[in-house]
Amino acid sequence: LCLKLYEGAALSSSALCEETCVSMYANEIINNVIFEDSLLAEYLLIGSLHTSGQCKHSIARGLAVLRQLKIDIPATPSPEVVMLTMKQTEKEASIYNFSQISDCQRRVDSKTRNILKLVDAISTACYQIGSPFLPLVAC
Repeated sequence: LCLKLYEGAALSSSALCEETCVSMYANEIINNVIFEDSLLAEYLLIGSLHTSGQCKHSIARGLAVLRQLKIDIPATPSPEVVMLTMKQTEKEASIYNFSQISDCQRRVDSKTRNILKLVDAISTACYQIGSPFLPLVAC
């Protein structure tokens, strides 16, 4: 398996809206590499599921990936958990002012970049169907 070749094929298929091909290439990657190396493929597969109208499946897969990354997301989000998560995020974000955030020139590694892409794809699917997981994923 040539990882970059399969990633390129999945990316190209995604750009062409060929969900079947995206799924085939992404699953080939996911089934043959270590988890950390499969994050881009997971992102592409989750996006493909969302594009093909399978938002609930897209969210479920995305949440499973986030849980594998040791991100604590409950199976059933309660209003209390959502509010607590939002308050924690507010507390952490409030230590920075706008210029500190907007002037940040920090580079991130490819793993972090792919995790951020995953969060973005999951958030979009959550928003589209009004999922109660949206604030937990976004925060």
